[in-house]
Amino acid sequence: ITGGQFVSSAEKVFKALPLVTRVQFKRATQVFPELAEHPLLARLEGIPFSESIAVNGYGWNRFLSSPHWASLTELDLSRLKLSPHCWHGLFSNVGLLSKITSLNLNSTQFGADLFERLVGCEQLAGLKQLSLAFNRVNSSSAAALANCPHLSNLESVQLKDNTIGRKGLIAISKSPYFKNLRTLRVANNRITSKWIQALLESSSLPALMIVHVWDVGVTDDDMTKLRERFTVIDRSY
Repeated sequence: ITGGQFVSSAEKVFKALPLVTRVQFKRATQVFPELAEHPLLARLEGIPFSESIAVNGYGWNRFLSSPHWASLTELDLSRLKLSPHCWHGLFSNVGLLSKITSLNLNSTQFGADLFERLVGCEQLAGLKQLSLAFNRVNSSSAAALANCPHLSNLESVQLKDNTIGRKGLIAISKSPYFKNLRTLRVANNRITSKWIQALLESSSLPALMIVHVWDVGVTDDDMTKLRERFTVIDRSY
């Protein structure tokens, strides 16, 4: 649904589909201020965006600061290209972030420069799912994530197609805060066979059940060992 359609027809949509709790917005940037004022935003638990577009300025921050986010718990910003001003608006929005349990930042050009804001944001203490695939997450960023005390409620971490490498995987394997982590996706991260052992020998991830570690340096023997302990997703996607 377009942002304009929501502004003009949300009441009809919810009347026809009363169980709808998620709306995928497209072409919403032009009407962010109008959307922010719409009381039926209170019905939404999740807002995925459906297009790869640049987002700048005042309208975005006003949208995030809407007083009507009563039910929002899932924020999917994948593929949005946010300006520094917009990122600042997001991480400064204490009221919104404290509600979020699922945050998707896939393909948002989210690199090391933004990690300080992420790991320093105590309002994300309720976060259970975090996706950062197809970004610029390096070994230092992965280590910062693994050693972040207020992200201890995470149950799923998606880091596919980054560059966490040996140091990043070892840091995750030894994390003192990932006791609740059930799913770890680190495919295509310059991981080789000898570093898989850190994951196999880890005593710091007691809840881990599902791993996705496909990489050119991971052998069939590694996969066999991993399957003895975890449910393994061994495809490249």
